[in-house]
Amino acid sequence: MPHFASDIQIASATAEHLDAICNIENTCFLTPWTKDAVQSEISDIGWSRTIVALRESQVLGYCLYWLVADEIQLLKVAVHPQYQRKGVGGSMLQHIIHDGLSKKIHSITLELRASNPAARRLYEKLNFQVTGIRRGYYTDTGDDALLMDFTFPSAPEKTDS
Repeated sequence: MPHFASDIQIASATAEHLDAICNIENTCFLTPWTKDAVQSEISDIGWSRTIVALRESQVLGYCLYWLVADEIQLLKVAVHPQYQRKGVGGSMLQHIIHDGLSKKIHSITLELRASNPAARRLYEKLNFQVTGIRRGYYTDTGDDALLMDFTFPSAPEKTDS
């Protein structure tokens, strides 16, 4: 697995991180989630997980994902533009992959704007594969969504019962 930034701490997001996460959300996305929506995910004690990448307590980025049955559904990966392409996103994704390994997860799935080649390169560097496309998925721009999956090497084949 590729090596990413080593001076970054990955931690579970808390209410104290909310404003920084929302700032990144509003900076990075054309159609950002509301503060209430982000707060709801941070405080969810069910399947929702939100992690932050920190350097000296400053939030550089965050990932929001759901742990559902034997799958991780990656909903949001965002890094403040000032820290993009410096290993922050990769460090968070490696953390999620390690979390999945420890929980015997089968796969990680995500949707990615087809117009975001930098993110696609990062996912592919981590062995995610494009498995499909949803035409016109993003209603704000009409962009297509690429469906990407990461299957854990030790995961048994899924079978329909």
